[in-house]
Amino acid sequence: MPRSARFIAPGVAHHITQRGIDRQSVFHSRRDRLTYLSLLREQAAVSNLPILAYCLMANHIHLIAVPHEAPVLAEVMQRVHGRYAQYLNARRGRCGHLWQNRFNSCPLWGRSRWPKRQTRTRPGFACPAGICCTRRWPSR
Repeated sequence: MPRSARFIAPGVAHHITQRGIDRQSVFHSRRDRLTYLSLLREQAAVSNLPILAYCLMANHIHLIAVPHEAPVLAEVMQRVHGRYAQYLNARRGRCGHLWQNRFNSCPLWGRSRWPKRQTRTRPGFACPAGICCTRRWPSR
């Protein structure tokens, strides 16, 4: 059975999430997070995809982005997550998948402030003490 098509609303902010496979950590150090952010900024700039907010948790990410065309979001996420998986696999001496399934995205129809604030403050309430990212990793 084919998977269902993803609904992308051009010009509308989307809340995007992606989790590590088996809920395993995808960020192990400051260097890992900086590498991910560098890849994200590079690919977002190439594809003209505004990233309004982000939060890098230990085992997943949250983004708010505004795609101008439907395929742009999938293309950026594929390139960023593919390259980041290659980087992390080489760095940690592992092989195989890093990300679980496809990324999730949801258009934020008319929700102006809550999702951005939620994304930025997520580390403060979403994870057990000692295993989540610090407040340095949400966007400002």
